[in-house]
Amino acid sequence: MKLELFEKDHSESIKCYIYRVLRNNIIDLNLRPGEIISENEIANTLSVSRTPTREAFSKLASEELLEVYPQKGTKVSYIDLKRVE
Repeated sequence: MKLELFEKDHSESIKCYIYRVLRNNIIDLNLRPGEIISENEIANTLSVSRTPTREAFSKLASEELLEVYPQKGTKVSYIDLKRVE
């Protein structure tokens, strides 16, 4: 996994920062569709705790950018071309 990292804005929360980093990396295809990602790995890479990471994952899942499988893992969703239009 190769993440493009960004600087955190002073006014944004940790959760918003993690969300922004992950969303941009998904859209830019640095995180490829179908790729498995883990909360622990993201938290360690960004030097943050798992709670805001989990919250960012949840928001991305609600936007259908991530697919979360409880007790199994999380993967980047495949792009739905109808939704893109």
